[in-house]
Amino acid sequence: SITDTKEIKLSYKENVFLFEFASLHFASPDNNQYAYMMEGFDNEWNHTDASRRVVTYTNLSSGEYNFRVKGSNCDGVWNEEGASIRIIITPPYWQTLWFKMILVAIIAGCAFWIYKWREIIAKQREMVELAKRELKYRNLFENSLAGMVRFSSTSWDVLEANRALLEMFGVKTSEEVKQILETIPSAE
Repeated sequence: SITDTKEIKLSYKENVFLFEFASLHFASPDNNQYAYMMEGFDNEWNHTDASRRVVTYTNLSSGEYNFRVKGSNCDGVWNEEGASIRIIITPPYWQTLWFKMILVAIIAGCAFWIYKWREIIAKQREMVELAKRELKYRNLFENSLAGMVRFSSTSWDVLEANRALLEMFGVKTSEEVKQILETIPSAE
């Protein structure tokens, strides 16, 4: 009863409900008039007579509403205070703030993961390309008929000599080539 309850809380699934109202005037109840309004939904008062004392609401959006009803007697004297009840319709989970925050976090996490994944793939491609170039260089270096020496980038230390140079000097290791090259006087 609207006289006992001041607030009704409904789920978004409970989307069809109705109100039935009456006013007590025993002299001529068929001549009573009613006005009702769902504040937050209706823009103005809806008027009806004693033959239609039921109002149905369907598919109200989630939010807070205030249903108000007032009546008049057969003489047209209105009870301006009337009666009211607050109606709260809870939103579905996908319209709640916590769900939206979780969704944003998931999307941001996925975007970050995709960014990192693309970065890892790019590094892997770079490493594969570097390995291909290294293999190409290694084949060229090892199979060259000319003698080749690979020096350190910071000094003239021999890091490696190819097979042709080792055969040319008649030695077996790059270390022996280094010792031979150290015996050559520098052009200072």
